[in-house]
Amino acid sequence: MVRIADEAPVVAASFADGRLLLLHARTKDVLKSLPAATGAAELWRLDMDRSGDLVALLTRDNRVWHWRWRTEDAPHVVATLSGELGTWEGWRFGAALEFGPAGKRLFVGHARGGALLLDGEEKAIVTFGDRGPASPQPGEADAGIVDEDGKKWRAVRATGFDFPRSWSKDGERLALITEGGCSVFSTDDGRLLASGIGPEDGSAESLALSPEGDHLVAGCYGGALVKYEVATGKEIWRHLNTGSMGMGHDPSIFPLSFGAVQFSPDGTLVSATTTTGIHAVLLRASSGELAWKGKHCGGRMGEPAEIVWQPDSKSFFFAFVSGVMSIHQVRLREESASGFAEEQTRAVGTLPDFGWDGVGVFNGSKAITAVSDADFRLLWATEG
Repeated sequence: MVRIADEAPVVAASFADGRLLLLHARTKDVLKSLPAATGAAELWRLDMDRSGDLVALLTRDNRVWHWRWRTEDAPHVVATLSGELGTWEGWRFGAALEFGPAGKRLFVGHARGGALLLDGEEKAIVTFGDRGPASPQPGEADAGIVDEDGKKWRAVRATGFDFPRSWSKDGERLALITEGGCSVFSTDDGRLLASGIGPEDGSAESLALSPEGDHLVAGCYGGALVKYEVATGKEIWRHLNTGSMGMGHDPSIFPLSFGAVQFSPDGTLVSATTTTGIHAVLLRASSGELAWKGKHCGGRMGEPAEIVWQPDSKSFFFAFVSGVMSIHQVRLREESASGFAEEQTRAVGTLPDFGWDGVGVFNGSKAITAVSDADFRLLWATEG
């Protein structure tokens, strides 16, 4: 697994033999190395804050670790989770680990739909839900966290493969797909700000919170992108993606679902990629009007891994997992009456025999791309 800091040229990389390396993103020099970062515990998830100073780890023995690698010799445990992490034919699921934009909160998705929010800096303080008994109550998730005195905090019941989520630009709001629709929480104290947003039938597969946190776009099974107002849950617009993307694709059998959605940094555009057909669209955030439709990128049905915008909102990266991992950059010319013109779509990198432990990560400000393949060899591609 590989993560790149947003504000420093620092890369954290884990390897199959248990090693954890901190590398310089440009020179690849090793800044710090641990032969076995978490002892015998298998590393499940890895993330790093924007500054590159703090590394968070989630291991299969249900522990969350922090490592301030510039000043600490080794990681230390900050939380112990309940529930079990799962595997299916070698695929790791039921786990997510991500720092918020400001780095003050650490999201942990764990086991049977449990979503937790920890203090991202020092103590493992849960800000979702209330302090409760060690066993879950009816309607609660089994996952939770045990604090220092043995009391358990309840978890928010989230749904979706590996917990689809989206933060506001300031990190003060976090959106999750929950039972009965999408929900938005305050990351300050874990308060539920809005719930029941979007389809109630469980068809939401992805979501994106606007930079200000006041609007939400849900990507739904069947090919719909729908924008909602967070405060009222009111539908603003709906975009239906119809038609075949070629290669024998039958939309009646495999609907063009949107597996990844993202607002541009300035909030004026919404980019989305489909889980079938391997193709991208760009919509105007205000009206939902189609501004650009990407060409078929080749391959077969795939899983969208990530969408990342450049800070100027004029270029974005997207990645697909489809037997191989293919990373593309899309640059757009100035908008005209007919919409945006595609200036360049280029493959940044492709990985054969892509495995679950290979992760595509992008640094939006420096356009550095790092990926880890199934053999845990680091591949690099720089742009600009």
